Amino acid sequence: MAEEAPAYLSGYGNCYRENPRRAAQEWFKNAKFGLFVHWGLYSKYGESCPYLYNNDDVSIPEYKGTMEEFDAPAFDADAITDLAVDAEMKYVTFVSRHHDSFSLWDTDHSDFKSTNAPAGRDFVRELAKQCREKELGLFLYYSYGLDWTHPSFPTEASGIVRASERVDGHHRWEPGDDNDEYVEFMHDQIRELLTDYGPIAGIWLDPISSYYQRPDLFPIRETYGLIRSLQPQCLVSFKNGATGTEDFITPEQRLQGGALDYLDRGQMPELQRKAIRQNWNMQLDGIKEFCATLEEEWGYVEDTERMSPEDVLDLLGYANATDSNLLLNTAPTFEGNVHPASERIIRQVGEQLRSDGWPTEQRILE
Repeated sequence: MAEEAPAYLSGYGNCYRENPRRAAQEWFKNAKFGLFVHWGLYSKYGESCPYLYNNDDVSIPEYKGTMEEFDAPAFDADAITDLAVDAEMKYVTFVSRHHDSFSLWDTDHSDFKSTNAPAGRDFVRELAKQCREKELGLFLYYSYGLDWTHPSFPTEASGIVRASERVDGHHRWEPGDDNDEYVEFMHDQIRELLTDYGPIAGIWLDPISSYYQRPDLFPIRETYGLIRSLQPQCLVSFKNGATGTEDFITPEQRLQGGALDYLDRGQMPELQRKAIRQNWNMQLDGIKEFCATLEEEWGYVEDTERMSPEDVLDLLGYANATDSNLLLNTAPTFEGNVHPASERIIRQVGEQLRSDGWPTEQRILE
């Protein structure tokens, strides 16, 4: 018999005792609204998350040296989760490790981590504590298909779009190699996240394009099995879908299959491509979420336009009309605080929801 339901599943106790995963799926279908938080070393540069990939002037050693400036004096898990609660959100999705490989928890499997920075803090632990206290689900974003600084991740010679160019003396991967060393590293980190931080609502994997291009390098079924063996209620997502066994799909901005375009740019067999397209169409009738940016970019940019509260409410209306959840991203500053302008918009959305109820009209075209 399953143990007592996690705090965020408190209203699903009977279902949880019978089937933890089903209880989590039912909760997620009713969650409606979540807060996405993209934050890390890339926040310093104000050029969104792909800074290292897009900027030829910054070497891997120089970028990794940014860790020595990362003291995060303004990051406040209590304030972030309060903001989510005030906005009538039911969960927080936190980028625990982005494509730059900087881990925002005290991992035993990398020295490139927040506890080795001047901050000296485990931000996953801080958020997990606050989410438990406020009965919010905590999803952890994990960069499964890209790593720009880990020496064993495949280079661009693998055919993976956006993989790093080979740097002699740094990268160990050679054309023809498998990806076993990197997969072992990822599985060790995922095992940590699902062992040391209490109940986790879901693991949110990204980017799907790498798997579409080189499926032989990513044992995705083994990864899903590991997650579900460690925490049966923990939901699994991998953007637009890899196998059709994901608990939900979560494309960017709208319920569009744009990422499926990568299927035709890689080395995936045609039968597997066909199956993924079929799975996508079937999953459109299942549990789904789409993630959208409040600001112009996923990562912090100082000079940015923002959606208005009315824009966000329109997105919530679109989500309601398509039986989806909206995962709304905000990008804290390098110091760790949510920008006051973004905070005001998110709080205004919550006030509007409490006064007028959830929007039901679909005023946004798919």
